Amino acid sequence: MTPLELRADIPALQDDAYLNFGAHGPSPESVVDAAAEFVRTHEYDAPVADDPYETAFRAFDRTRETVASFVGADPDEIALTESTTAGINAIAGAIDWQPGDVVVRTDLEHPAGILPWQRLEREGVEVRVVETDAGRLDLERFADAVADAKLACFSAVTWTHGTRLPVAELVDVAHDAGALTLVDAVQVPGQLPMDVDEWGADVVAAAGHKWLLGL
Repeated sequence: MTPLELRADIPALQDDAYLNFGAHGPSPESVVDAAAEFVRTHEYDAPVADDPYETAFRAFDRTRETVASFVGADPDEIALTESTTAGINAIAGAIDWQPGDVVVRTDLEHPAGILPWQRLEREGVEVRVVETDAGRLDLERFADAVADAKLACFSAVTWTHGTRLPVAELVDVAHDAGALTLVDAVQVPGQLPMDVDEWGADVVAAAGHKWLLGL
């Protein structure tokens, strides 16, 4: 699909000037049609010609394979969640936190990378916020913060400044300190190449409804 063909497939671009931004991308007709066709098949055909659960599970497997090939992962490493926020919250809720444990985040995070840790503060978890300068993160300052941390959460591309953080370097620093790493990469797909294997992070949360427009 060429850029002109893609533009012609997006109704939101036909009648006015639309400037896309990092919160939500307008869906092309092909995306809406594909979603509607799956619902039709699942609700009308699968109950009599197949099994609704098996139909859904096969769709999940195909989706994992597609996502895995796009981000440089294996299909069994892909967990499907309803949003990046849900993915980050799932990790926050899955770890066995103890009073005195430390979480490190930057001052550039989306609320999805802030609120889960605020909740844990009520349970005695310490949250350290690494201050940045005009959207840029100092590696030494980050290293000091994660020296005794259990987890570090940071964005690959910041939603506030659009800066690209050195993900692989930050992961190495955190791992050297014994900390887990959780990367909010929601601003990456569709804007930049994405290879989670090269990053080496323990968990990467992302979505396709922004710059990928759901394609």
